[in-house]
Amino acid sequence: MSRFFILFFALFNMSISAVTYLDKDQFCQAQYSQNAILRRDPLFVDDFLILHSLLKMTSPLSVFEIGTCTGEGTLIIKNAIGKGILYSVELPIGESTYDLKKIGEMCYLPYVQIIGNSLSIDYSKYYPIEAWFIDGAHEYSFVLHETQQAMRSNPKIIIWHDADIPAVFAAIKDGLEQEENYALFRVNDSRIAFAVPKTSPFLNKH
Repeated sequence: MSRFFILFFALFNMSISAVTYLDKDQFCQAQYSQNAILRRDPLFVDDFLILHSLLKMTSPLSVFEIGTCTGEGTLIIKNAIGKGILYSVELPIGESTYDLKKIGEMCYLPYVQIIGNSLSIDYSKYYPIEAWFIDGAHEYSFVLHETQQAMRSNPKIIIWHDADIPAVFAAIKDGLEQEENYALFRVNDSRIAFAVPKTSPFLNKH
């Protein structure tokens, strides 16, 4: 029985308030990390390699990304999911905290760009959404709302970036507080957190 399976088995009856910490080498194995596109900024290489590997392991057919920005992360997601559909939302030019001249310009693979505010989008229009990558505004109210909206789609996996920011991680835990069927994980030495159903076949891949 693998280490990861044991962790899931132990978590089955635990509250979502319990957080399990895992090492990145449990995800960035050759069969999941191959053909990954890496971030150019060395500070983010491991985070987005973990993102790629988690998506490879769960094989979602649809992903919703919150926070397109330049599209570098968007490209990594689309490359990981192959023919799967990727939706990505970003604020209009001029409203973002980033000085963007063109939204998503670094993503040369096809995806669906949505312009809007993550607090007011009707996400149900894009169902089914099997996976989420939440990397927008790093404020409690935004992350809480986005997490709650993500849960409504009963996804295979939700992945958050910048979970090392206290307000972000507090919002993640509060957003999942009533979700007894999901387990929450943090990846050591990274900014990544993720949640999966406790019955996920994801655990069989270890």
